[in-house]
Amino acid sequence: MKVSLINTIKKLTVFEIFAILICCLLVFGILISNYVERFRMSADYRWIYEKGKMVSFFMIYSSPVLSFFNALFLYLRQKISLRRKIIWGLISLLPTLYFLVIFITVFLID
Repeated sequence: MKVSLINTIKKLTVFEIFAILICCLLVFGILISNYVERFRMSADYRWIYEKGKMVSFFMIYSSPVLSFFNALFLYLRQKISLRRKIIWGLISLLPTLYFLVIFITVFLID
C-alpha cells in the first residue's frame, strides 16, 4: 500500500499537486473562519478573531483565482492525455465551481 501510494504521488505533476493544495486552501479557509468565531466576543482574544478572519478571507477568496489559473496552465502546459487533463482540470476548478454555485443560488433566491 505504501509503495503504490508513494509511486502515485511521485507521478503527479506540479500542477496536479497544486490542484489538490488549492482545494485544501479553500477547505482550511472555511474551517479557520468558523473556528475563530469563538473569539469574536472575547475582549482578551479579539486579536485572534481579527487575524484569523483576515487569513481565512485571503485563503477563501484567493482559491477561485488560483484554481482558474492552475486549470488554465494545466490544460495549456501539460503534455498528458486529454482524459487526465479533464479530470485534473475539474479537480483544479472545484473552488471556482463552488463559488459559481453559491453566487447563482444567491442571485436566484433574491
